[in-house]
Amino acid sequence: MQTLVDVDAFIALFARKQTDGDGFHCGIWRDGELAGGVVCWTIYAQNRNCEIGYWLSQSFVGQGLVTRAARWVIKYLFGERGLNRVEMQCGLDNVRSRAVAETLGFTLEGVRRQSHYITNQFVDHAVYGLLAQEWRERDMR
Repeated sequence: MQTLVDVDAFIALFARKQTDGDGFHCGIWRDGELAGGVVCWTIYAQNRNCEIGYWLSQSFVGQGLVTRAARWVIKYLFGERGLNRVEMQCGLDNVRSRAVAETLGFTLEGVRRQSHYITNQFVDHAVYGLLAQEWRERDMR
């Protein structure tokens, strides 16, 4: 997000996704302040899978907010939406983000080289996957 036009387009995109049932963006709130968000980019109904991501304001880092919010979203996706697979992609060098995926029981499946263009550079991403059966077996609810 670089401009207000970018922000407006992002909000409009997720308003449509929410209405269409193929994605959403939830805020993470702490004491009445927006701390971050968890996003479900797209729900692929035919294959019963999706990719989620998250972001957090620097002042809220290290409080476990993303892990708790992502856990709630995963529970919803497996339970209410009946998905079979949830995927996360984390910047390869983003240790904190990768720790969230690992804490939630995701399996590292590989690395996508230069898969995302972020802040004027290409970034490698670790790909993590979690299956509904694994979620139930680990009792991560």
